[in-house]
Amino acid sequence: MTVKMKVVVTGGTGFVGSELVKALGARGDEVVVLTRGAQKSSSPELRFVQWDPLVLGAGHAEVDGADAVVHLAGEVLVGRRLTQKLREEARRSRILSTQLLASAMQKAAHPPGVFVSGSAVGYYGAQAPETELNEDAPAGSDFMARLAADWEGAARGAPERVRIVHARLGIVLGENGGALEAMARPFKLFVGGPLGDGKQVVSWIHMVDAVRAFAFCIDQAELVGPVNICAPEPVDNRTLSEILGRVLHRPDFMPVPAAALKLLFGQGAAAILEGQRVLPQKLLAAGFRFSFSDAETAVKDLLG
Repeated sequence: MTVKMKVVVTGGTGFVGSELVKALGARGDEVVVLTRGAQKSSSPELRFVQWDPLVLGAGHAEVDGADAVVHLAGEVLVGRRLTQKLREEARRSRILSTQLLASAMQKAAHPPGVFVSGSAVGYYGAQAPETELNEDAPAGSDFMARLAADWEGAARGAPERVRIVHARLGIVLGENGGALEAMARPFKLFVGGPLGDGKQVVSWIHMVDAVRAFAFCIDQAELVGPVNICAPEPVDNRTLSEILGRVLHRPDFMPVPAAALKLLFGQGAAAILEGQRVLPQKLLAAGFRFSFSDAETAVKDLLG
């Protein structure tokens, strides 16, 4: 198969990144995964290159001559107690790693044509359930919003000739891990229900569409700047809980009190109890067609 592009991926062994790497390889791209741990590949079109995301080194040299770089590496925050140590690690893992990739592109003789750098819908901060947010909406003021804004700012250190896409990713629903597995677990034990009052909006996306959207961002020259990677029909947490109950044939009458989540996760509970209604305006305008727009159809596909 003819190689289309050389794509460098960080976070390529993670929940979303590993699926993206498979998809890029399947379409014939040469994929280079920058990873902390040495790994072997059985495919000539897939290479694992060891790197330290916080130290400019040999791994960063892979961006020279690449057609695209997709940066997904970063400390996981949702579902964890948001301590000061974790906050600092989150900033290092997202912002410093992005700055170093941008610096490597500045030094490259042949920088990539496109830099798809990870971000999150948390950029918009906590919002009222009825507030619809497209890519033009301003950043919020809480920790997650400031982190996402600074993360995006670091990516803008890439050379001017590099097309930069800030991939504001929603909650990815997929198999064998991620948010859906965590949400489904209490339902399977007959103790499922909404989190807090259930009014917080979940801007979700099926894994299939998330992977397709990242590839679309690589390919579509018109996509520049922030791009919301989430389904066009967000739902509130109560509705999502009802869907999980129906699909799994379990009751959904056991809400988790907000106080219990705050006790467990501290300030990290805000990411669970608050939300935002984010719409993928740029993807739709560019002609992207979702395979899964409806949350119930998505959940049935993954858990039914």
